[in-house]
Amino acid sequence: MAVVPNEKLKQAREARGWSQSQAAQYLQGITTDSISDWERGRRPNERNINRLCALFRRTRRELGF
Repeated sequence: MAVVPNEKLKQAREARGWSQSQAAQYLQGITTDSISDWERGRRPNERNINRLCALFRRTRRELGF
């Protein structure tokens, strides 16, 4: 099964003009590598999905989860 990049998450970040590093800082305790992994298609755990939804003020579906 191929990993599909999460373009919706990347677009949400870019729409705010944030780098991956900035997004990681806003999530406190998350690394830039994690943001990169998630955008490349690795699925975050449920807690981090919820944190991403809150940060971007979007639903799971809107963020590609």
